[in-house]
Formats: sequence, structure tokens, C-alpha cells
Amino acid sequence: MRIKEIRQAYHHLQRYQEILSVLVKYGLAEWINRLNLDFAQAILARRVNPTLAKLPFEVKVRMALTELGPTFIKLGQILSVRPDLVGIAQSHELAQLQDNVPPDPT
Repeated sequence: MRIKEIRQAYHHLQRYQEILSVLVKYGLAEWINRLNLDFAQAILARRVNPTLAKLPFEVKVRMALTELGPTFIKLGQILSVRPDLVGIAQSHELAQLQDNVPPDPT
């Protein structure tokens, strides 16, 4: 493996950990436990913030997408117009990403 490939793999691993941390923060990562990912075990052991845990699932998804940045916000915007895929409640919540997003959420 070349040095460039190692750096790139390390960068990807860091981003995966960041995404996983946000999913755990909002209580959206239970399904990842079944994948038995070594790098994820310490992150998955963290507890969900009790205040965030009380929020509706749809709100947690929107907040997680916002925190993860522009690409994830765009995914949320696309899904907001597809209630057939995400359900009506989630679609309405994600619709907030159409015009109610900070200029640079990260």
C-alpha cells in the first residue's frame, strides 16, 4: 500500500468515525452493533444524551443530517420530497432542510 493510499484510508476512517459519533449522539446507531466493526466499538459504547433521547425519531434524523454537513443535508432535502420512501412524518420534518438550514452547519 502506498503512502497516499494509507493517508486516504486514514482520512476515510476518520470520517466514518465522525459519522458514527453523530449517529450515536442522536441514538440512531443501534443497527451498527450487528456489523461487529472493530473501530466502532468504543464509539458505540457511548451513551445517548438524555435530552436528545427524548426527541422524536424524525427530529433526531433531521438534526443528525444537519450536523453531518452539506452532503447529508442535500440527502435530507431529496428525501423530504419522497414521503413514499421515508413516511409522511419524516418527510415533513426533513422539509425543514429546504429553507431552514444554517449557511454553514459544520
